[in-house]
Amino acid sequence: MKIILAGYSSELISMIKKCDLKVCGIVEPNKNVKIFNYDVFYSDEEAIENILPDRVIIGIDDINRKEIVHSIYMKNKIRSLDLILGNISKSSNYDSGLILQQNSIVSDNCKIGKNVKINISATIMHDVIIGDYSVIAPSATILGRVKIGKKVYVGANSTILPDVKIDNNVTIGAGS
Repeated sequence: MKIILAGYSSELISMIKKCDLKVCGIVEPNKNVKIFNYDVFYSDEEAIENILPDRVIIGIDDINRKEIVHSIYMKNKIRSLDLILGNISKSSNYDSGLILQQNSIVSDNCKIGKNVKINISATIMHDVIIGDYSVIAPSATILGRVKIGKKVYVGANSTILPDVKIDNNVTIGAGS
């Protein structure tokens, strides 16, 4: 299976190695960067044209760009790949493209939308709903029965108390 990584971080590269996946290239618009030993492409279209990947891992933290990138790959019939090293309850479910990093926990009866990224050591408690293209930063804690809209960024070390509803396109600051 040929995989392209749209957006990257050292943590994602580490996850890919632990999952023994073969990444054929990384999309990075900064032309002055060399990313480990991977081929670097400066646009998603260039990567698709040169690699013809089977799957994409959308590792972008920019909540506004995630949906755009996803639509580019979907238009080319390239599906998102799940990358799960954290723990997710069997009673929870998720759409395609979930990135669940190490030491993260998703508890019971949660629903997670497409292309959601849950970073290292985040905790998602019971009955939480997370909308499409959202990002949960490292060590964030989301307590029970929280409803998070689409394209929400929850900052590092923040805590969302039970029964809170967060609208679409919201950024929650780190440590809040």
